[in-house]
Amino acid sequence: MDTNNLNNFVLKTESELLEDIGKEILGSAALPVDKQAIMSIGKSWFEKNRDKLKGTICSNQQIYTILHSERSVDRIMVLTAVADLLAPMVIGISPFTVAALVTKEGLFSFCESIWKKRDTK
Repeated sequence: MDTNNLNNFVLKTESELLEDIGKEILGSAALPVDKQAIMSIGKSWFEKNRDKLKGTICSNQQIYTILHSERSVDRIMVLTAVADLLAPMVIGISPFTVAALVTKEGLFSFCESIWKKRDTK
């Protein structure tokens, strides 16, 4: 995927990403369902899969190292690293859409409970 396409994921709002997930779930049946209903479906999917996503993303040493390094972090690099982790998972949703949503939330926030346990060991 080229940088322009990746930037599109970074620039989308949380609502747009949830809508994209809802559309992927509904497929061609998504129309004429209203936008709020589609976003709600996307949000439900994300919340239902949150723990599985956390387990995959937050337990990865590379993600932890990238975000805890002293150098500035490139959002595209983080997005692609997270999408690479999600790609092998059979989740039925574009790994880039999910990665963008997770990075939009913030990985420190998303992974807080797992990283807190890890850092206190």
